[in-house]
Amino acid sequence: MAARSVTGLLAGVMACGLGWPAGGWAEDLTVHENQGRVCFETTADGAVSASYMIFGCFSSSCTTVPETRLIATVTENPATIRLDARIVTGSTGDLICTTDCGGVPAVPFVLGVLPVLDYQVTIGDGEVGMFRPAPGGESACLP
Repeated sequence: MAARSVTGLLAGVMACGLGWPAGGWAEDLTVHENQGRVCFETTADGAVSASYMIFGCFSSSCTTVPETRLIATVTENPATIRLDARIVTGSTGDLICTTDCGGVPAVPFVLGVLPVLDYQVTIGDGEVGMFRPAPGGESACLP
C-alpha cells in the first residue's frame, strides 16, 4: 500500500484574540521544528485521531502563533507514522503576561482507520516510540 499523508495548515493563528496584536508583530519569532509530542486516540470503530503539541509553557496573553504546519505520513511496510511539524511562536510585546501555559494550542489531525500494526512513530528524524491502534477508546502519548 502506498503511503498516505494528512496535512494540517493553520496560518495566522493567534493565541490571544482575533486580528493583529495591538502593537503589530514582535521581532522575536521562534521556530519550533519537530520539538513536541503526539497523543493518539483510537475510537471504538478503529479510527485514529491525534494531536501534536510543542514542549514548553506559553502565555495565552502574550504568545502569538503566526504559523502552524503539520504533515503526517503513514506507511504499512514498514509500519511507520512520521510527523513533520513546524510551529512559529512570537510575543505580543506585552509587559504583563499570564502564567496559564495556554498560548499554543494543540494541532489536531485524523489518520482514519489504520490496520492494527505496531507503528514506529517519528517526529522529524527522531524515533519517539511505538503505537498500536487498538479499537475501543485507547489512547497513548509519545514521548
